Amino acid sequence: VDGCVLTGSFDSSIKLWDLQQGACRTTLTCPGAVTSLAVDWTTRLALCGTLTGALKLWNLSTSHCIWELGSAHKGSVSSLSLEQGSQRALSGSDDCTLKIWNLNSSKCAERPASEKSVG
Repeated sequence: VDGCVLTGSFDSSIKLWDLQQGACRTTLTCPGAVTSLAVDWTTRLALCGTLTGALKLWNLSTSHCIWELGSAHKGSVSSLSLEQGSQRALSGSDDCTLKIWNLNSSKCAERPASEKSVG
């Protein structure tokens, strides 16, 4: 996956682009319009967030879905971050919540609600 970048789209796709070749290597499908995307190139994991509040974790080496949560948030996922080399992620949403996720178990520890959307 060296020399590659990821893009997410409102057509529900994530594309892995080879910058040297100028071509798409892989297309992955998310459960809705992609509003946020995070990548950890060390572990080769990608996490996408959608307009409907879903999260989906991908293994970029195999192009397989590790897990999917259809209702991770009640609003659109507006921000994502993967802790490099770790098994934790942070998601923020228009529903005014921040959640820290254990990527191994797909369980979260919800943080207090904000007065404004997070993103």
